[in-house]
Order: sequence, then structure tokens, then C-alpha cells
Amino acid sequence: MTSYVTIPNTDVDAESPIDVDLATAWRDNPIAITEGSAGAPKIPWIYISTGTVAAASLDITDLTTDYRAYALVFDDLTPVTDSVSFSLRTSTDNGSTFTSTAASYGHSRCDTAGLVTGVSDTALQLLAGAGNVTGEIAGGIVYILNPMDSGGRTRVLSNINYVDATSTNRHVSGGGNRAAAEANDAIRFFFSTGNIASMNYSFYGIRA
Repeated sequence: MTSYVTIPNTDVDAESPIDVDLATAWRDNPIAITEGSAGAPKIPWIYISTGTVAAASLDITDLTTDYRAYALVFDDLTPVTDSVSFSLRTSTDNGSTFTSTAASYGHSRCDTAGLVTGVSDTALQLLAGAGNVTGEIAGGIVYILNPMDSGGRTRVLSNINYVDATSTNRHVSGGGNRAAAEANDAIRFFFSTGNIASMNYSFYGIRA
């Protein structure tokens, strides 16, 4: 990890020369801040990746204990298949496999279509009834809380707005958990049937 060096005001006043130590600190300190080095100012949200998806799923791997939580911010999400649900699964082997057995996840949600509670399932459902007609898109944010804590359950919170397969505008807030205490180092986002037709996303780590 890059070391953070505090630069005193006396080193940057009008009379002070720029020397090797000062130039090195200017070069290295932004990296040290991003890495969360000791003594560096804290930036809670750290950008990790961004991209577009047109595939069977979005798999995010290499989750670490460096972050207490992660956030997926996405928009322009549409499925290839009409009237499907959007869900996630977790992995303990960095994405080689994802847990998909019965009763592996619990989830609840509340949206304009009503309240869904206490669901036990093979995946953690984030929204239902996504449509594939032009304009039937989804966007929102999904938080994954402390996934690398082997002594606790990975928990998920979501807040999503979308136009469903009946062209109805819906807003859904939900949450759930992996129904076992384990460290999860990868997450898969996918539709219940068919591929993701389009999705823009950014992924962030959130420090304590």
C-alpha cells in the first residue's frame, strides 16, 4: 500500500522550493487516499469499475475485506425476455460457482404493486415483471453489506425504479440476505429467464 505523507504548509509557501520529497508526496498521496492508507483523508465511496452489459449475467468478483459494503448503481437495464425478474446470487469461490439451491436466500420488497414478504428462494429477487419493449427500462442502486464477513449473513438493500412489462411505472424498495453465515467474494446479477439485453453500471466499495 502506498504511504501517505502529510505536507506541511511551510513546504508549499511562496518561498519554499519544490524538492524530490515534495514532488513524491504530490505524486503518491492521491493513490494513498484511494487505497485508504494510514493517516490519509478518508473517502468513503471508492470507484471500482464501470461498464455496459449485454450477456447472460453481470458477475462481479474479487470482493475483499477492504470495504464494509459495496454499491451497484445502474440504469438502462432491460431483459431480452419479456416479464422476467431481476435477481442476484452469491459465491464463496470468487465466481466459479454461485449458490442456487432451494431456500438459499430470503427477501422482501415493497412497491407500487404491493408488499412481498418472507420469500425463501434460489436467488434474491430485486424486481419482478421487467419488460423488454422500448422504454421498459430499470435503474437504481443495490447495496451489498459486509459480504466478506464469514461470521454473518451477506445482506442486500435495493432501491429501483422501472417501467414493467405492462408499461406501468413502478418503484420498488427491498432487501434480503444469504440464508447462511459465510464470506462471499463474488456477486451475480441476472434475469430469471434469458439474457440481459442492456445495462450500464458503476460499482463502488464503501469503507467504514
